[in-house]
Amino acid sequence: MESSALWKNRSFLLLWLAQLTANIGDQCYSFALLWYLLQATQSGTALSLLAIPEMTAGLLFYLIGGVLADRYNPRSLMVGADLARISVAVLVGIMTALGVKQFAFFLAAQFLIGVFSSLFHPARTVALKAIVPIEQLSRSNAILDTTFRPCVSPRQ
Repeated sequence: MESSALWKNRSFLLLWLAQLTANIGDQCYSFALLWYLLQATQSGTALSLLAIPEMTAGLLFYLIGGVLADRYNPRSLMVGADLARISVAVLVGIMTALGVKQFAFFLAAQFLIGVFSSLFHPARTVALKAIVPIEQLSRSNAILDTTFRPCVSPRQ
């Protein structure tokens, strides 16, 4: 009964669908980036280093993201963070089309994606509390966490 009510919650459903779409895009981006860099560098070691800037950004900015999510509109922060991540992904796509192979550029791009992800996730937590009744909060968190847990990603 509680489960079906959650799926009838329009705000939760929109959040879930938006994040499902974003997750698919993230996975496609990650796959394409890894493939391109493997072709460009011929180095598995270089690929393993790609996760470091994003994790570092998370460590540095996650708390800031939490403060911003508490002070500002979480929906605006989520949309802004996703648009910024899309912009970085498009820039990376343009640079790969131009044949850029400087690994430092891709490390910087991953750092920026980590910064924007660090803004998004706390905002999602705050937004979820506003759109889901308290008795459905643990179930909604479980659905979002299991839906968006990537199987394979350079950001692990």
